[in-house]
Amino acid sequence: MQAQPNQVLSDDERQLQRLIVLQLLRDDRDERWSRRQLALKLLHVGPAPLNAALASLTDVGIIHTDLEFAWASRAARRLDQIGLICL
Repeated sequence: MQAQPNQVLSDDERQLQRLIVLQLLRDDRDERWSRRQLALKLLHVGPAPLNAALASLTDVGIIHTDLEFAWASRAARRLDQIGLICL
């Protein structure tokens, strides 16, 4: 089930979405990550929760996806550049 913008996310969903966004914003990697690369990086996450998180983040415009890749939106990158997204 995909989260709507006004829907409350569980702690697990929030954590997974944070992990995905942080991976996509890494400076030491390509901007586009394949779904396979994300799955390998997030080994503890099954395919269904990963796909749901990617879909939810895409639905609200935080990331963009196609059939193979995911990448951070320009807005997410700018928020990272001005220090609003940090560890």
